[in-house]
Amino acid sequence: RSNHPEGSVLDRLVALHPRARILARGAELAEIARRLLSAHPGGRLARARRDLEATTVRLHAATRRRLDAQRAELGQLGAQMAALSPLAVLDRGYAMVQHDGAILRDAAAVSAGDTLRVRLARGSVVVSVDEVDP
Repeated sequence: RSNHPEGSVLDRLVALHPRARILARGAELAEIARRLLSAHPGGRLARARRDLEATTVRLHAATRRRLDAQRAELGQLGAQMAALSPLAVLDRGYAMVQHDGAILRDAAAVSAGDTLRVRLARGSVVVSVDEVDP
């Protein structure tokens, strides 16, 4: 053995031997393969797919709940509109009275002998005023 900083001649010869170089390259290749395998995106992709599927299921459920709530609200608003509809009021027995094309709200606005149109739930009648009682 020599105390040469680059090692002994024997060490250098062993390192140059084809078998030693093949073994060293094999170890390097094994390390590279191990690093590549740990960096493979397969596991991350599988997790991302599972997360996407779970998010999609939650999105569909939330959309369904939102649509159901909106349908219920729309039904409620439709019922309120129907209750406030002039036709619904007429259907409950009320009438809409017109004098000269305008809605009559005050008995003092007509005189005996005037002609009025009375709109009912189904159809209308024309009437003459005999007497006004303000």
